[in-house]
Amino acid sequence: MGRQPRQRPVSCHFCRVRKLRCSRDFPCSNCTSRGVQCQSQDPPRLTGTGTATTTAPVLRPVAKRGDPPPTDREAEILNRLEKLEALLALRTNQTGSNPPAASIASSSACSSDDVPRTRTQTRSSEPSHALPANVQNLTADALWLERTCLGPKPSDSVLVDQILFRVCPIRSIAQPSSYLFQNSSVPSGLLSLEPTRCIWFPQRHETKMLIHKYTSVITYMHHVVHNPSVYKLVDEVYDTLERGEEPQLCQVFLMLALCTNVTYGWTVKDNDMTPLFSDSSESNNQSSGWLKAAFDVFDTAQRRSEVGLELAQGLIILSFVLLNLEGISSRARNCIFQAITICRELGVHRLDHPHQQPSTPITQFSNLKAEVARRVWWYLVITDTMMARFPGPHEGTCAINPQYMNIRKPLNINDEDLVEGKEMVGRPLTESTTMSYFMQRMKIGNVIRDFTERVSLSSPNQQGDPYDMVLGIDAAMERFIDELPPFMKLNAMDVQQLPPDDVQRQPNIVIQRHIMKTFIYGQRCKLHLPYLARGAVEPAYAQSRRACLDSARMVIQAETQMEEEDTMFKATRLRLCLALHSVFIASIVLLLDFCLGVDADEKEQRRQDLAEAWNILETAKEHSRPTARIQDLLRQVMKKHKVSLPVVKAKERHHPRPVGKNLPPTPNSSTAIMSTGTTPSDVGVSSSQELNDLGFNMDLDGMDWESLLWGLEAPILVRSTPALASRAASTHAISNPTLANIEKRWEGMPLQEQAELWMALRDRMQSNWTELTLQEKKAAYWIAFGPHGPRAEDPPGTNARVAWGIFIGIAASVGLFGLVRLAAKPAPYTMTQEYQEETNEFLKNQKSDPFTGITSPGYAGKGMVQSPPKGN
Repeated sequence: MGRQPRQRPVSCHFCRVRKLRCSRDFPCSNCTSRGVQCQSQDPPRLTGTGTATTTAPVLRPVAKRGDPPPTDREAEILNRLEKLEALLALRTNQTGSNPPAASIASSSACSSDDVPRTRTQTRSSEPSHALPANVQNLTADALWLERTCLGPKPSDSVLVDQILFRVCPIRSIAQPSSYLFQNSSVPSGLLSLEPTRCIWFPQRHETKMLIHKYTSVITYMHHVVHNPSVYKLVDEVYDTLERGEEPQLCQVFLMLALCTNVTYGWTVKDNDMTPLFSDSSESNNQSSGWLKAAFDVFDTAQRRSEVGLELAQGLIILSFVLLNLEGISSRARNCIFQAITICRELGVHRLDHPHQQPSTPITQFSNLKAEVARRVWWYLVITDTMMARFPGPHEGTCAINPQYMNIRKPLNINDEDLVEGKEMVGRPLTESTTMSYFMQRMKIGNVIRDFTERVSLSSPNQQGDPYDMVLGIDAAMERFIDELPPFMKLNAMDVQQLPPDDVQRQPNIVIQRHIMKTFIYGQRCKLHLPYLARGAVEPAYAQSRRACLDSARMVIQAETQMEEEDTMFKATRLRLCLALHSVFIASIVLLLDFCLGVDADEKEQRRQDLAEAWNILETAKEHSRPTARIQDLLRQVMKKHKVSLPVVKAKERHHPRPVGKNLPPTPNSSTAIMSTGTTPSDVGVSSSQELNDLGFNMDLDGMDWESLLWGLEAPILVRSTPALASRAASTHAISNPTLANIEKRWEGMPLQEQAELWMALRDRMQSNWTELTLQEKKAAYWIAFGPHGPRAEDPPGTNARVAWGIFIGIAASVGLFGLVRLAAKPAPYTMTQEYQEETNEFLKNQKSDPFTGITSPGYAGKGMVQSPPKGN
């Protein structure tokens, strides 16, 4: 019957090589903890027929000495297996010489619109004659060694630290990430004082309440998860903890990222419906703790070389929080770039490649998880493209090249229709789903990428008129707006005419429609903003003026329409950088056109639109810290150009909270207030300390708000530098009534007004000091060095109170000393004059110390006598 093939081992290849006990699950626990690829068999070898085989032969029992001979039934089975092997080898040879048409069709399908184009690799023709079996086996072994010699080496790194997980009620969690001292793992006789990182989880039902908030309100902004799978993930984490085992860090990181996002956006209405916290400010302050805990878990996962799709999902969610906290900061960008790196480690960028190289370890995803991976990757692709349009060191550059990826676009399908084991069929874009905004976001991303590629960093001197390129991009954006599905373009009147139970009035569609409107029209405003001022005087640029004004009004209308909707998203929408940025750009457009306007009716219309925008910013002040800086910049420009707004009506329409209760959802460090001059934070010390530990110092100036206002100073609005922007924003003096009696009014002013006044003086002092008025100099000196706060003068009577306190303290100490003496025992008998005189006589008889002591010649001292006689 020929040579019997070796039986397939039960343990994996790595465990057999390292002599480890394998869990016999693929991937096994040893390979998973060390971050290596778990191979269920030896490296591939070539059979004698010349066909490469990567799977083990058919399992059959190995004959051993002393075993009874096989029965007739077993012999028949072995004979049939040999026939099947021979037939399979014949069919394989035929398939290798004549590739079927299906493979050709699949290769041509890769160049469709759903899959990005890849570079075609030309392969050399295979030799017609078969090589000897030993040559082919040696070649296969050499190629396997070449692939694995530079692969990941399994090693127990010294950088890995222990981490613990505990569960308690969410209101009892002061710091989600803390340290505990324990020595249960230390051998007896040794004492370990090294603390262990401990992450505190809310209770299971509390976590699911937070997840419900995320899946029903927030997820539409970055729908990179599968909602039913998130609830399953939470159960897996808590079930693992209940069994006394450590959960997977990737799953823990995603869960903590969701808690961070939800607590940041927790509102008063949320707390009324689900009273998880004492008030909404407690949840907003707690979000910084969850953010720090999430980064601690991510750092531990990186040290352990644990990689999973959940890490990329969690980084995307945390980047969304950081974008709202800090703008497009380096920390937020790093989250995006780390998520891209993790996806590449998992092979997500080539998930749908038809010919995967054997040397490239690709994570095998199920059909459901592969669809989620497509969402994650395409979200990163579009986010990377959009970040290239914002100012900063990343402007004009992208980290992902579509030519070097092969992955289909995600399906337009609801999460409820994504079921493992069932066929996944996408719906047309004209049908509303939970992925509608995601799909339209990918389309507008292509337009933005086209603009970025045209303005290349390698060729700063562009050929032709740059305004023609702007008009071309604007035409592409107009086509995109015209091609939007009808449910994405409904205005307030159209929505009111729909029945209450209409699908287009569902909360998820309302949220996606609002975000799409504010984003696309805000980007169109930004595109034409450099030509708005010229459009008022030059007919060639009139189209930019019309596009800017129309887009600005659409942003304001979208915000007004959202105020009339009954959804939880209404209370938290202005905490988003996207909405905040669009409203601010719309306000700049309306203000600039108002200052340039000539017709009285036109100026009145701009005044009303500007008043609506101001009301929106006034409302956003309660939810977003950068809004205070925005309003201060706008207020300075309005005062300079003598623009008056019905601010009283705005305040009557939006009642602000009392100062003591206005706790913003973006806590900041108290030290950052003094160093950057930003608006003071009203949050507690614990939250500020947590942000200090993590290194959060919110830089509002880094958001480049001021550069947008410089257009009011220039006849042609172009990109300005921060120095010019600061100078343009601070060229006018602060009014005298604002600075009058500042010494008496400062202590009674609200914190918000103190911060606004100080920032205005700071901007003035950044220019030429000779231009400052006398009132400004006095106010700046008094605020910086005046007797207020820690430098305040002592109230009358302070010296007398201090003197009386010292006298009372001395009297109390004397009385205490007397009580101690009264309770003391009598003096010992050795402390009497008689005993000490006898001691002198004894020393003289002994002739003690004859040179300098009591027996020395001419000694006149008292000797040992130092006490009074007995009885005195």
